[in-house]
Amino acid sequence: MLRHPQLLPTLQKSQTLRKLSIQFASQCLEEDAEPDNAFVSLKGFSNLTSLELYGFYGDDAQLVKEISSILKNLPTLKMLGLGMAYLCDPSGSSEVLILNGDPNFLENICLEYHSRRGSSPLALDTLRLGHGMFFYKSEPTSTDNFLAKMVKVEGLKKFHIWNGWVRFTEDEDEDALPWKLDFTLLKGCETLRQLSVTRLSSEVRKWLNGPGRSVEELTVTDHYSMYDETLYNFNLLRLPHLTMLFTREVTVQARGGESEWSDIDSSDSDTDYFFSPLNSNPLSEKNLNRATITVLDRLYDNGSQLSRLGICFDFEAHWVS
Repeated sequence: MLRHPQLLPTLQKSQTLRKLSIQFASQCLEEDAEPDNAFVSLKGFSNLTSLELYGFYGDDAQLVKEISSILKNLPTLKMLGLGMAYLCDPSGSSEVLILNGDPNFLENICLEYHSRRGSSPLALDTLRLGHGMFFYKSEPTSTDNFLAKMVKVEGLKKFHIWNGWVRFTEDEDEDALPWKLDFTLLKGCETLRQLSVTRLSSEVRKWLNGPGRSVEELTVTDHYSMYDETLYNFNLLRLPHLTMLFTREVTVQARGGESEWSDIDSSDSDTDYFFSPLNSNPLSEKNLNRATITVLDRLYDNGSQLSRLGICFDFEAHWVS
């Protein structure tokens, strides 16, 4: 439909069109898929304030040039969303991306944008980075911030980022690893109001407790098992202005006996994660049933400042009165 000869030219002539969102394909491709190309030239749009492009794929070098060229012509853009279609293994409770492309795609877009004559960083309010927009530096020790070459990082108010699981081959026997984020790319961003992540990893939690303390709305999109050892990051979270929280849990069969708390390691460097606001008792005590604990029990203030909350709730287990 996007390649219809009259559609895009008609949209480009519109005097009122300010927001454009395109989903080119499913964000997760079948493992045996052989992606060719899913994109279309959007040159000619110049008045957009919001642009979202998801599920695209094709030749990485060509896509980098196309997207940077589009952005160069959108100086008033306030919202940008980018996400590629990727091979995925959906067999587990969490999707796993099969990393077979260039993990520097986002970096390449920023550098290509910066190289174009007359370009200046976009004054975005919102940045959404999905599959394939890997938020890391190819040279970790470099002090150069490629993101700042395309975006005025200090002005961001909303930031959504994918940091789920990846596998580097299609071999199902290979362990999936969580993708790590490099928050040095957000240096100078001290007024962020909304953050959405796939998982509340340790690097996300440490950034939130430091430069990200201004965050008021936090969304964690992946499903957590009650035995997920990284749940302790919610215990350590210190967000004094948090008013909205969204999390999800997947139901698993409860373990019994000593194994119920086997993932708690007293040698962990973050030893204060044992503390729970639930009756001021440590979560590792055997008299607490992990299946009845919600994220509110883990938050240091029991979520007393929240005005909006989205959680998976089991009335039989969690509703006691």
